[in-house]
Amino acid sequence: MLKLKRILERALLALISVLLVGMVCLMLWQVFTRYVLATPALFTEETLRFTMIWMALLGTAYCFGTRKHLSLELVVYLCPAWLQRVIAVFNGLITIAFASLTMLIGGWQASQSAMTQFSPIMQVPMGLIYLAVPISAALIIALQLVNCVLIASGRISPSQSLRRRSDMEFMINYMQDPAGAAIVLFVLFFGLLTIGTPISVAIGVSSILVGLAYLPSDVVHFVGAQKMFSGIDSFTLLAIPFFVLAGNIMNKGGSRSG
Repeated sequence: MLKLKRILERALLALISVLLVGMVCLMLWQVFTRYVLATPALFTEETLRFTMIWMALLGTAYCFGTRKHLSLELVVYLCPAWLQRVIAVFNGLITIAFASLTMLIGGWQASQSAMTQFSPIMQVPMGLIYLAVPISAALIIALQLVNCVLIASGRISPSQSLRRRSDMEFMINYMQDPAGAAIVLFVLFFGLLTIGTPISVAIGVSSILVGLAYLPSDVVHFVGAQKMFSGIDSFTLLAIPFFVLAGNIMNKGGSRSG
């Protein structure tokens, strides 16, 4: 199982690397056609955006598999080893639930609803681009399940890794008040942070749970997947991977010391 997990992680890393190389080539071609040929290649901007969406979401799955997402583990470090494993498995199950409901189900619904929408330049069905959300969700679920099994069996380190109806009804009614919803949101968010839940999952889970007090569950998960997609679909955000790549090249080349 551990060997299969590592093969999948290496395949993801190779695919993400290929996408990044492709983005660099597209960006160079865009600059060349704009400033040298004076006839910019219009398809490059759309292709760069779509490629970054896939790269970011596949990278998310890779980081869950390798447990490299940001998390605060102070409380976890203070616990005994057996409790660390319990908390790590609990965090994994939270991640699986979030990926299943919001990214897999909501992302699939968003993808199907966008199949009749086409990108303005290349006329690509937007539903195909939205597929990055459920596909990355399936990878996250698979990798997190393997992580949970390996942590529970003690094969890898846990680091970085129902109430009564009346009580639930009280909590739902309480969250329907804006002030109560804000309090529950922050308590859930910081509570998950203290037990080492990845920050991205803590933000998503706390937001989804509070949203369920106001909207039907299918709407909440659908909107959550849409917001996840639209948050990455920005040409401006392309600066982030390129700045990171440039910094790594400078660091490896020794120009930083000059």
